[in-house]
Amino acid sequence: MVVIITHWNEHAIDKQAQRQKGLSRFCCDNFVRLEETEMPHVVLNGRVDVEEIFDRLSPLFIRNGRTILKTSTVYVDRQKKSILIESLAIEEGKKIEFLATISKREDGVVVRIYPGSEVEKTDGVKKILAEIAMQLLDTFAELEVGKTNISDFLRQKREFEVKN
Repeated sequence: MVVIITHWNEHAIDKQAQRQKGLSRFCCDNFVRLEETEMPHVVLNGRVDVEEIFDRLSPLFIRNGRTILKTSTVYVDRQKKSILIESLAIEEGKKIEFLATISKREDGVVVRIYPGSEVEKTDGVKKILAEIAMQLLDTFAELEVGKTNISDFLRQKREFEVKN
């Protein structure tokens, strides 16, 4: 199924942008302070067209024991600058549904959780993001890994030599 999003909720985007800056509130001993929190992400440097990513992106399904990692429906915005991917991580009987996003940047694209989403950043969630990034690396040779905070979840890109 392919759906084109005509607009996203502006209020949600503003709220998401505040969270994206890495600031979250929590209460401790009757006072509120700000704590740095990092959203899991992978920057892929290189020239690539978001519409081509959208056309070539494949669903993900990984089962390992009681863990299931899956992506399904993919959406693209009208400007062809962002892609949303419905994602599901089931770990130890706990079900986490979230939107992964691939967004265009000047230096390439970034794969991350949709900004402002309240998602528990489990190993399964991080693995889904890493697998999406690896799929892009495998599909688009011009991309390479830039900044990331989930390098432990990225498998080594294998270089295969074709022999005649």
